[in-house]
Amino acid sequence: MKSRLDEYKTQLYLYLCSKFINYPFFIFLWYRLNKIKAKKDTYIHMYLNDSGIDNRILHDKITRHDTLYSRGGLRLHIAMNARFKIDYKKLCNTVNINKPTVQAINNSDVILMIHPCDIWKFFTGLINAIESDIIIPVFGDIDDYQRAADRTFNKNVKFISTSSSDSIQHIKREMLKGSKLLIFADLPSRKMNILFGETKETTFFKKKAYFQYGPFILAYKSKSRITSIFAIESHNTMTIEHRDIEKNSPLEIMSSFIEFYESSINKHPESIAYLRRLPTYHYQPITPLDKFKNLSQ
Repeated sequence: MKSRLDEYKTQLYLYLCSKFINYPFFIFLWYRLNKIKAKKDTYIHMYLNDSGIDNRILHDKITRHDTLYSRGGLRLHIAMNARFKIDYKKLCNTVNINKPTVQAINNSDVILMIHPCDIWKFFTGLINAIESDIIIPVFGDIDDYQRAADRTFNKNVKFISTSSSDSIQHIKREMLKGSKLLIFADLPSRKMNILFGETKETTFFKKKAYFQYGPFILAYKSKSRITSIFAIESHNTMTIEHRDIEKNSPLEIMSSFIEFYESSINKHPESIAYLRRLPTYHYQPITPLDKFKNLSQ
């Protein structure tokens, strides 16, 4: 009896959150609270200022990021745990993707993504625009993601756990069947070895940094064009933009992606999910895993 009551309370909480998450007064209050918490002259202010972002707008940008990121986390929690019907069509209508971007996405086998603050809103708009089957690698337990996807999308969307020893082979098999690979290529260095073992030393904002190399190898081995995408977020809408990437080599693909990532950070830092973790790209990676070494073979 108690467990049923607890579940009822949880679902009531999630239902109320789903109703108020886009309510203007709620968003304004959320923003004001984050503005109080976002202190000036922190490490992230200094990092972004050194990277070329005007210090006069940083406090507002970081506050907007914190608001978007926390709302995105709440929306993802609702999507994974709600047992009531959610109007995803209405959410999808708040995501703008122009025709050239839709064409670029559908003409590419691999989409290199930058983490947005509101990840489920991002997935909702992006997946709705894609015509083929889709695979999305994520680290850890995929059950919650898969259940949410099965409830939300009227197409074949498959999440693959990268913690599995055969995940790379699984990805390759699905791609040979014609599935489109949607992969995040922007994970900070301390998470890289968890996903795609091998890392490459590179330059990020003119400093030595480390990026995971696996996504760029997979992209290089794809049959068609490669596209990078980034979501520009506001409190009410999201706009997904793209940039085509030349596939001359995995290293050139990685360099082009990093250039796109840097440009996105400079223009719209509030929309970068890992904004507060940017300095960690410069950390020396932890001992890499060996199970993904066959990826480059």
